[in-house]
Amino acid sequence: QYNIWDWGIRKRNVEVAHLSRDIQENTLTQNLLEVNAAINTLMLNIHRIQKSLVLNQELLASEEQTYHTLETQYREGKVAYLDLITGLNSLLDAKIQFYSTYFEALRNKAKHSYYKGKLYETISSS
Repeated sequence: QYNIWDWGIRKRNVEVAHLSRDIQENTLTQNLLEVNAAINTLMLNIHRIQKSLVLNQELLASEEQTYHTLETQYREGKVAYLDLITGLNSLLDAKIQFYSTYFEALRNKAKHSYYKGKLYETISSS
């Protein structure tokens, strides 16, 4: 049933199969490295955001205290209206910065759950 040309065809098919396997292994390795890099970046972002969130929370508390002091002094006539508005603007900026950081922390928490494979469990339990 076999002739002399079959040996070359079968050998080439085996070589193609080996090369295809090597390509698939390289693709899987590359995907694994990309996921590892994404996870490392995510963990760095989580640590950075945790520190930023604490600092923004302290800043927000400080700005709230400052605004309440300015408001009291404005009612007593010791501070000009422009100073009160500037204090309110600073308070609003601090709130925006805090909530932006908080939202980014929640987004990174969802990514962390995604990489752990528990995204849907986390969503359904919330």
